[in-house]
Amino acid sequence: MSMLYQVFIKGDRFGGALDGAARQFSEALDKGWSPMQFVNEQRRIGKHIMGIGHRVKSVCF
Repeated sequence: MSMLYQVFIKGDRFGGALDGAARQFSEALDKGWSPMQFVNEQRRIGKHIMGIGHRVKSVCF
């Protein structure tokens, strides 16, 4: 099981997402970006924000 975890699950988009998120947020903080600036920059360059998970779905009542 451990080998399968290393091969298939561990990585930037799954098991390592928390580490990737910490790096991204730290870089944004070092640049003095607001959260909105960070999100807009990631969107502009087409990069995922690590650690966010599934897309947020809106529900209308």
